[in-house]
Amino acid sequence: MKKILIILFLGLLFNVNSYAEEISLVCKSNKLMQKGVPASYLINTKSNRAIWQNGDAFIYFMDGSNLKHISGRWQRHTLNRDTGVLKIELYEFKDEKKEKEMKEIINDTIVLAGKEGDKPFLFRTIFEILGKYKSNYEVIFNCERSKKLF
Repeated sequence: MKKILIILFLGLLFNVNSYAEEISLVCKSNKLMQKGVPASYLINTKSNRAIWQNGDAFIYFMDGSNLKHISGRWQRHTLNRDTGVLKIELYEFKDEKKEKEMKEIINDTIVLAGKEGDKPFLFRTIFEILGKYKSNYEVIFNCERSKKLF
């Protein structure tokens, strides 16, 4: 009986750890400028952070099978975990009025999220706000898991 309990305990212990991992992706675009040039995308499922091109780590959230996050200044990233397609939308607000309006909305959202202590809420809200505008530039990447070399 002890052996069965030990095996069951160890099985559960290792099973829990298998869900938290770092997923390393190599993404390639079909656009003429970036054609064939690989880009890196790292997802840490334990901390809910995504890193694009060795930059800063951004909190992501799941929406169905889509991993979504914002990065940099006015960028939305959507990675479909079923197909491996990554869509990056870039927004440029050349009109000062729109830029100021966006900053005010973002600041209000930050204050609200701060009161709630909910960073995923903050990023989800900003992601949705940006989605109401038409992006200036869009790039589609096809991503695959990178193979460990050593």
